[in-house]
Amino acid sequence: MRQVGVSPRCGCASPVSRQGNTVNLELYERGVPIRAATVSVELALAETELERTREEVVRSVLALRRAMARRTDWREWVGRHALFSLGVVFAIGAIGGLNSGRHRSKKLR
Repeated sequence: MRQVGVSPRCGCASPVSRQGNTVNLELYERGVPIRAATVSVELALAETELERTREEVVRSVLALRRAMARRTDWREWVGRHALFSLGVVFAIGAIGGLNSGRHRSKKLR
């Protein structure tokens, strides 16, 4: 456990550690008063951590949105699989051409 100093204002043991401005929970549980400055430091640290986490979540959501848009966009898919797409289009055209040729030959007879 870190050493805890004496508060110069009230003469009581300070529940704030000298490194990192963290609250010593053992002293807090024994009823040692926590100065308002300690609480405000803790709140500021918590708010900073919350803001950092919030920004991280926003970045993750935006990256996920971009990835989903890229995966569901048919033009992007055709660009990545150009030869396969060309083969599918050729097959559809060939099938359509063969079917239309059969109908014409029946009509001409």
